[in-house]
Amino acid sequence: MAYSHKVSDHALSAISICPESSKCESLLAIGDVQGNINILKIGESLLRIDEQERKDFDEALRREKEREAQISKNKRRKTKTKNQKADDGDIEYDTEKLEMEF
Repeated sequence: MAYSHKVSDHALSAISICPESSKCESLLAIGDVQGNINILKIGESLLRIDEQERKDFDEALRREKEREAQISKNKRRKTKTKNQKADDGDIEYDTEKLEMEF
């Protein structure tokens, strides 16, 4: 069974959980792009994370970081290639030497 709760009609912009050491450890603050903030009390089962869930989450974060690094690397490579092609088009030739060789 899944439970859903509509928080806003607008895009969400921030989510924050109170630190475990504070008195509000079961509260979740959710903000939207319009500046509205909703505070929700979450159940005990959502406060504790299963070990397998943690491993799955860590693995997903690792893959996302690798994907972002690859995208960044590809962008740098394309920019470098593009700059090299632009530089190749601006080669200055010694026309006198070319005429003599021709």
